[in-house]
Amino acid sequence: MRWHLQQVRITPRACRAVLVLGCLVPSAACAHRPDQTPLEARALVDSLYRSHFKAGQGFSLATLRATRAWFTPTLYALLLHDMDRSPARGQIGYLDADPFTDMQDDADSFAVGRVTRSGDTVIVKVWIVFGPGYELANKAGEVDVALVRLRGRWCIADFVGSGSLAAGLRANPE
Repeated sequence: MRWHLQQVRITPRACRAVLVLGCLVPSAACAHRPDQTPLEARALVDSLYRSHFKAGQGFSLATLRATRAWFTPTLYALLLHDMDRSPARGQIGYLDADPFTDMQDDADSFAVGRVTRSGDTVIVKVWIVFGPGYELANKAGEVDVALVRLRGRWCIADFVGSGSLAAGLRANPE
């Protein structure tokens, strides 16, 4: 293959255009954009908790199936295995409380707190508030919601209240 070079006339206007584009393109590609992860994670957890509280805070097999998209496939499978096998044996599985509140009683409200990062996992702190009439009245429980990004969206990978739910489910397969 032979290359034929042709004489190209570069005008001052073309030269300025190349110079301007050469300055702008690297600047746009390297421009500092703040990490939106904490805002996205907080907003997602707030939205999921609002939905959970609006639906009455129940966490049954039907609820789990209806909210499957909220969880990683691993956590969903662990929860499903635990919840699906327990009634058949007339037993309560490892999960004996609402994972969103880490309690058996309904909470009055929640507040989404700080967001931290640990590798590819984002952890969102959630305070659970119980009102008058509860043993924990006017005290806030804490649940850390661990999120990971799968196929471009955030999913719940674990709830950590009194301990890691995922680790507990893995350790208690029966």
